[in-house]
Amino acid sequence: MKFRESGMPPQDYWETLFDVPRILDAFGFGSATGDVAELGCGYGTFTMPLAQCLGLKKLRCLHYTLRSP
Repeated sequence: MKFRESGMPPQDYWETLFDVPRILDAFGFGSATGDVAELGCGYGTFTMPLAQCLGLKKLRCLHYTLRSP
């Protein structure tokens, strides 16, 4: 879900740009990984796959909005 114009391409195209399982594997994420924070998650392309990779049963999400002065 895109809340404001961020310059990101449409989600269906965006998700073709990444091989998420391969990237997570390359970083070495797994059930033994400690705490992880994802900032600026965009469409969440990595959020749920990362949570599943870590074996999380709970995922705490925080939505923030930056406002121009």
